[in-house]
Amino acid sequence: MGIIATPVKKVLAAIALSATALTAAPVATVPAAATVVDVRGGTWDYGSSIWGVWSRYYHKEEWHSATVWGRDWVYSGCKKPFTTARASSARSWNHTNEAYYNNHY
Repeated sequence: MGIIATPVKKVLAAIALSATALTAAPVATVPAAATVVDVRGGTWDYGSSIWGVWSRYYHKEEWHSATVWGRDWVYSGCKKPFTTARASSARSWNHTNEAYYNNHY
């Protein structure tokens, strides 16, 4: 017989497995309402979650930008071709959260 009795070993093993399961369990996330579309020669990725709103627009031929209106109004600035324009803001609870893209000719 070892130093620790068999019933105690089983309890300790169960506690260790429970602790491992708790630390290894994936964290539940809230799904975001995301959309990716091809528009005006570029790719626009936009959406919102309970935390915020975002807009990302990539174009390989034209200068472009992204804008959001969430808690704050955020403008990415005009970006050169082959660069992703990014804008994001915390979610607003008192108006519609909106995302935009724009091509600059």
